[in-house]
Parts: sequence; structure tokens; C-alpha cells
Amino acid sequence: MAERSSPMHPVVPTLLMILWGPILWAVHLLVTYGAQSATCAIGEARFAAFIPALLLAATALFAILLLAGFCWPKPAARLLQLDPHDHPQWRFVHAVSRNLVALSFAGVIFNGMAVLLIDPCAQLR
Repeated sequence: MAERSSPMHPVVPTLLMILWGPILWAVHLLVTYGAQSATCAIGEARFAAFIPALLLAATALFAILLLAGFCWPKPAARLLQLDPHDHPQWRFVHAVSRNLVALSFAGVIFNGMAVLLIDPCAQLR
């Protein structure tokens, strides 16, 4: 009895598709906290005035990227060289990816809102 060969589906692009949201969320945290800490460490008041604008711009950029991945998952999959029509687990990948992107979007928005509520350099003084 001959075994039926199943096509190999790439694991790394599938994981990147699933983890699109959390990866962007982590990069957003790195960019916002890294830029804020570096700017506050310089210690000049003229640079501290740019922190809220920088953090809000980063939040807007990452929110747009997350919304794009949420609204158009098939073009994002094609960027990763995944074929949604050929992938046997596409419904699962799509559902998990959308849920994680929604969670990451909330995290990015809440982190961006903290800029408006907290003095950016208070903890480093």
C-alpha cells in the first residue's frame, strides 16, 4: 500500500502570519520605551517636549499596520509566500492571527494612551 504524500507547508511563514500582531506589539514597545528612555536620559528639556509627539506617531503607525493585517490577511499571507487557498489550516491560521492582532491593537492603543496621562520623564528623574 503506497502512502499518500502530503505537501509540505512552510512552518516559519505560518508562524509569522499567526504572530504578526504580537511581533508588531513587541516592536512598538521597544520603539516607544527605547526612544523615550534615550531621550529622557539626554536630560535636556527641549528634547522632552518631542516625546509625546514621537510616541503618538509610533502608536499611529503601528495601529495602521495592525489594522492592515486584520482587514487584509490574504495579501499579508502572500507577502510571506503563503497561499491561503492551498494551506490546509488556513481557517485556523486566519482565526488565531485575527484574534492576536486584535489583542495587540488594544495593547498598542493603551500604551499610546499612557503617553497622554503620564509625564514621560518623571520616572527617570
